[in-house]
Amino acid sequence: MFLFVTVGPSSDLLYGLAVFLHHIGIPVCCTFSWARKDHVNWKERKDRKHKLKQRLSGPPARRTNLSQLSLVSSIDPLPPFLRLPVELRLAIYDVVMGKKGLEIKYIPKYIVLQQRLEIKLFDVRGGKVARHLLLSPTSLKRMVLPWCLSWPHQSYWGEFSLKGIKIEVKTPKKYAFPGSPAGIPPYFWGRGLRNRFRKLVGRKPRHCPFPIHTGYSEARSLIGNGTVADLKTLSLQARDFVAELFRDIEDVAETSSLGEVKALSSPESVPTLVQLRLSWDLERWKEAQHAVGNILPPKGAGLGQASDKVLGIFGAAGWPEALKTNNALFGCGIASLLMGAADASTMFSNYVTDMAFYYEHGYNYVFPSLEPLLQRGLADPQALRTPGGRERRNGVYVGKQYIQGKIALEKQHKRHLANRSARLSRRTAQIISLSESSLLGMAAEAMARGFDPGAVMSDLVFSSPGTDVVDVGCDLVNSEVMNSFLNVTDITDTCIVSEDVLRRVYDAYAATGARMLTQRWHEPVARMCAALYTWHIQNDRHMFFRRAILGWPKARKMPAQPQCEAGFDEVFDKQYRTTGVCRPLDPKYACNGEDPCDHVRQFLDRSQEEPSLWELWRFLVIDPLEYVRRGQIDERREHDLVEGSRLRIAELYSRGLVLEMVWLIAHANHHAWQVNYLFEAAMFGSILDGGKLAGKLDRQEES
Repeated sequence: MFLFVTVGPSSDLLYGLAVFLHHIGIPVCCTFSWARKDHVNWKERKDRKHKLKQRLSGPPARRTNLSQLSLVSSIDPLPPFLRLPVELRLAIYDVVMGKKGLEIKYIPKYIVLQQRLEIKLFDVRGGKVARHLLLSPTSLKRMVLPWCLSWPHQSYWGEFSLKGIKIEVKTPKKYAFPGSPAGIPPYFWGRGLRNRFRKLVGRKPRHCPFPIHTGYSEARSLIGNGTVADLKTLSLQARDFVAELFRDIEDVAETSSLGEVKALSSPESVPTLVQLRLSWDLERWKEAQHAVGNILPPKGAGLGQASDKVLGIFGAAGWPEALKTNNALFGCGIASLLMGAADASTMFSNYVTDMAFYYEHGYNYVFPSLEPLLQRGLADPQALRTPGGRERRNGVYVGKQYIQGKIALEKQHKRHLANRSARLSRRTAQIISLSESSLLGMAAEAMARGFDPGAVMSDLVFSSPGTDVVDVGCDLVNSEVMNSFLNVTDITDTCIVSEDVLRRVYDAYAATGARMLTQRWHEPVARMCAALYTWHIQNDRHMFFRRAILGWPKARKMPAQPQCEAGFDEVFDKQYRTTGVCRPLDPKYACNGEDPCDHVRQFLDRSQEEPSLWELWRFLVIDPLEYVRRGQIDERREHDLVEGSRLRIAELYSRGLVLEMVWLIAHANHHAWQVNYLFEAAMFGSILDGGKLAGKLDRQEES
């Protein structure tokens, strides 16, 4: 394609446009003509012609960083693209896309008001004129302002330094990852030239088509097209289910004592509450462990601030206080940083909006500025214009309503919730788990960008057992009735929590997450779920290593043979009972279960950053296993393991090794479920909870 420009007097617009199009890689051919009686200084005309030829003499820079285009405006005034008439924008867009040829001709007139800019758009092959426009350059002169394609988004968050998250993500080798996944989206997906033009001309950015995965049948039927309206419908259903549960408490309180609470209806009708107890053998084990001092401390508040070194690496020292806690920074913060965004400022804005998750941790009482900050993130005008940005913020709003509604009910009834659990059907369990994730915004954005709604729904549902697995024993004695392990009908039918049943439920959930962690690890919500493992370790709340060392005697010591996968609607029947159904994981994604396994060795061998990545694997898998196997509690060692993993993640992120880190974290998560069983150890360790939160909420409460 070629751009033919006839440059006449007073044609700064055309001149700048020619330079700009050449700068981004479009071949430009220029001719020069002036009317005979134009009152133009001949020396000025000659200088202009020479200058333009110089600018266009080199080869087009096809891979120019668009943020550098503002350099052109230091010499030549260029019109802001956003303010050009839509006809001209569409014409330029079609040229950039390779669909059309473009001829722009300046028609000089003695009377300024009669000057015209003639634009002809024609088919590249046939040469037939498809569009013919006449525009007045005088009406465009108002638009001659300094050019900057990087629209000033930074100013919205200008008081916070974002330099530390404006990274250049390195592209791994072609076959760096097991299974050689295709279609991994760019980290900053708003940077591409074509997407920038689509955005500027008012069209949605185009992305590579993302695959629709097999399976996830019931999740797909529930989520529909994955719109915000679909999410809102499911969230409203979840709110109704939860409200019904707490009405059940009121009804029972009027007619019976706590010890007489029983299931009031079948799992296929409305959800009800049952009262649970440990099996005889688990209760004896708990008593014996407590007798020798093996007592799990109460869950932390998650309010400790990240170290100065970590904050310095991320450039986060000046960020709002709520965003600087280890709980937040290595929770929703690192999830957003691993997922990427349209640009760095939007990524920060996404982190701010995801802080709605921490209302369930009482952050709004500790940090009064959180609510205004959250509202500011939801109203971010630039983020709202990014792909999926509006959907993400609407999803956050929907999820926040569920969170706040449930919190209000828990506060009202907390004294009556100890040892209680909700009895659910499989369908209801998925609907509630979706909202229990408290991260509907992430899902809304992913589906708006074109990711498989069924898989996204499945991933967000998995985030509930991915969190609850380390809280089984704690939630049994505190005021949480929505633990996805304790809600399974295998437990709520008998009201007894036994070792065998917990393992059966554990294996079912492990199978539902296997494909996500090994095959689809690079998809947005899968990245968040993968980071649940590191969050448990780093959040100053769950004391993961303490749970694991306390529960290690109960955990299996040999890797699963074979490693398994299955869908939620396969491992549970309609009544939410385990079925035992699963199938071997695809050999391309199943590792050999060694420490380190064959996949990790191959991955590190192929990586140019092997030492740094190996350090992360050591802090996430090798050293923790060595610690729990030794069986001796060492608070200092636990602290060193936790802080060491935080620093490695921060350093790898700052070097742009995002994809490598995501895969390594996802595979460490998979190992914790089916290879080294650290999650199973933490699950049993949670049973040794000391009971200090009995009848209380496991969060910071309003003073």
